[in-house]
Amino acid sequence: MLIAALSGRALAVSARWAGYAPLVADLFGDADMRDAANRSDVVPRDLASGLEEATLIASLTRLASGRRCEGLVYGSGFEDRPASLARIASLWPVLGNSADVVSRVKDPFLFARLCDELDVLHPPVRAKRPPDPKNWVCKRIGGAG
Repeated sequence: MLIAALSGRALAVSARWAGYAPLVADLFGDADMRDAANRSDVVPRDLASGLEEATLIASLTRLASGRRCEGLVYGSGFEDRPASLARIASLWPVLGNSADVVSRVKDPFLFARLCDELDVLHPPVRAKRPPDPKNWVCKRIGGAG
């Protein structure tokens, strides 16, 4: 199983517990992740700039070479990169939400509308800064956290 994330440690441990041989591409390559992974590759980027599509695909290709991969599980790092997720899905089956789903749920206005339709409580969203920003959180569309 291929895993791609900013940090793939938790997914690698979960995959190992489930009996898979995780092949992990992430930004850190920390010892715990390496212990859980069958193989790993550090994607040469930094946390601020995130996962870059070409280098990530190169890492995943190296990891998958000569191995049978059930598919790819992705973690954090794709919230604002659904196009990259779609390209990766053209190379390996994605075991999770499609790029289209990620794109839709990261649109706060579409997500709020869906919550309204389903009677799910949610905080208000707005495109412009409120006159009194106290008690508001400002986030970049597509961001995580």
